[in-house]
Amino acid sequence: MVLLVAERLRAAGRQPGILTRGFGRHSPERYLALAPGARAPVHATGDEPQIFLRSGLAPVGIGPDRHRAGRMLEERFGVDVLVLDDGFQHVRLDRRADIVLVDALNPFGGGRLFPLGRLREPLAELRRADVLVVTRSEHGRSLEAIECVLRRYNPGRRSSGPA
Repeated sequence: MVLLVAERLRAAGRQPGILTRGFGRHSPERYLALAPGARAPVHATGDEPQIFLRSGLAPVGIGPDRHRAGRMLEERFGVDVLVLDDGFQHVRLDRRADIVLVDALNPFGGGRLFPLGRLREPLAELRRADVLVVTRSEHGRSLEAIECVLRRYNPGRRSSGPA
């Protein structure tokens, strides 16, 4: 989804940058700002940033403080819009749109928060989402039960699938 959003932003004439924490990386540098298509070892970036870098769509900022990493991308690459990977819980950042992906195969993580379940936040926080996308759904499969729960927590939004 991050790559799709970055691609659409570029097509609209914007200069996107991608921000990610780089979970699981082991690097002496806390923050990295890498050019589109740059090569960096996996241990320095983490797994997911490798996908973003290899796409060549946008520069990638990696680090625990997304604001700081975003400023680095703005200064070094002139980005004018930032796409956060897994950023819904970073409420202190000013955002224009929150896109939440809901896995059709395990939509609500057993109703439990991480580390006991897959949820990063309580379901009530779905009220903040601007877009809800149901992923890993088969065409023609009924999503009514998932949509019912999504509407309960976010009555003003529509869900979309498959993705």
